[in-house]
Amino acid sequence: MLLRCTGAEDADTDPAAALSDTVEYWRDWCHDCPSEGCVFGGPWHDHVVRSGLVLKLLTHAESGAIAAAPTTSLPEDIGGVRNWDYRYNWLRDAGFTVQALSNLGHADAAADYVSWFVDLCSASEPESIQPLYGLHGEAELTERELDHLSGYRDSRPVRVGNGAAGQRQLDIYGELLLAVDELYSHDRGLADDEWALVRGVVDYVTEVWDEPDAGIWEVRDGPKQFVYSKVLSWTALDRGIDIAETHGFDAPVEAWRAARTAVRKSVLEKGYDEDIGAFVQTYGDEETLDATGLLIPVVGFLPFDDERVQGTIDAVESRLLEAEVLVRRYDGDDGLPGDEGAFVLCACWLVDALAMSGRVGEAADRLATLVEYVNSLGLLAEELTPPTGAIWATTRRPSATSASSTARSTSARPVASPSPARRRWASAWVSRWASTGTDRGTRRTSTARRRRRSSSARRYCHCGVAHMSPFIRAPIKRPSVGSPR
Repeated sequence: MLLRCTGAEDADTDPAAALSDTVEYWRDWCHDCPSEGCVFGGPWHDHVVRSGLVLKLLTHAESGAIAAAPTTSLPEDIGGVRNWDYRYNWLRDAGFTVQALSNLGHADAAADYVSWFVDLCSASEPESIQPLYGLHGEAELTERELDHLSGYRDSRPVRVGNGAAGQRQLDIYGELLLAVDELYSHDRGLADDEWALVRGVVDYVTEVWDEPDAGIWEVRDGPKQFVYSKVLSWTALDRGIDIAETHGFDAPVEAWRAARTAVRKSVLEKGYDEDIGAFVQTYGDEETLDATGLLIPVVGFLPFDDERVQGTIDAVESRLLEAEVLVRRYDGDDGLPGDEGAFVLCACWLVDALAMSGRVGEAADRLATLVEYVNSLGLLAEELTPPTGAIWATTRRPSATSASSTARSTSARPVASPSPARRRWASAWVSRWASTGTDRGTRRTSTARRRRRSSSARRYCHCGVAHMSPFIRAPIKRPSVGSPR
């Protein structure tokens, strides 16, 4: 098989020239280490590079859209029914992917990607924005079952299309604002007409944040009051306020502040369970734990040293963790039969949360264990099945989420903050565990590693998926002064 770059068709009559052009293209695109030392230097450098290549290979050459995966209907459980079509572009992946591409030095590709989905969203009112679209912007993605096909190892049904396109998922608005915020951190911005779209989105969030939805995991047993959707609604409001004030855009910021305060109060009162000492998946459910709770400090809703954050990390490790690093999405019923593996995405969230909490030794150990699951092609699946590490979902995902999360959690360069206040906040955290030399446990970090962290403290990074310093992570945002704790 010959991987070809656009334009290589001119070399069709000369296979050697075609191969040479292709090799040159990919080497030119790939991360290039400077002579003075690479910011991704360290034991996971090659994994960062490989993850970047996966994102590029999943990118449509014409539209710039990035497929979540190149295949459909590979099972999460052999013989089971959790077989989905992922050959589409999820807006939720935008923030993760933009951060990963930008941090890898491909700011132009990241900007093109944001422009693609901003243009796509501008064609609809905020309430009509879908969680996912086709790679050419198609909105009609009706899910069908192909009964004449037996599926991989008799895992039926084989599906074409994805019913999640018709779901209401309120967290996507926060993801959109995180991606825009990321652009500003790399000296890219919005035109006035693009700001009009963003303002409309934030206005819409003020109206609907307290309503139920299908959530980030796209559950199919009816809408619920998902805590993560509320937190990302808060994030949309928070980043909207910051962008408007920092860059002089016209916006009803006082109304947005009031809504932000209301969301925060609601989450702290209804989303945190005192008995288990952690944030739960939905309002009113005192039992179900969700790995998305690990992102609460990453988006700046609470600081990493908040006891509720640390309690959530500990609860995830106690209830969702398997085989030292593999993390399941949640531990409750989602209305579907069958099992699923642990999510690489969630494992990276745990690594990030530990590192940014100052528990650097624990984070490094877990990340080293995760990297052991990389296959011979340098790829990680979307899901892994402990304790064997079987990768039932690996073909479906050489996935955008696994690639971007791995890139962020294994790189040595977090994302730049657009605001001095956010830089100070990130720098304080990095400096805290860089200067003390010890994590919250007993492990001591090396002098060289502390120096690397200190030198990168001026820059930092939503993952979604990355987020950890000295690895790529999401924008760490200081909670607003005076907001309820």
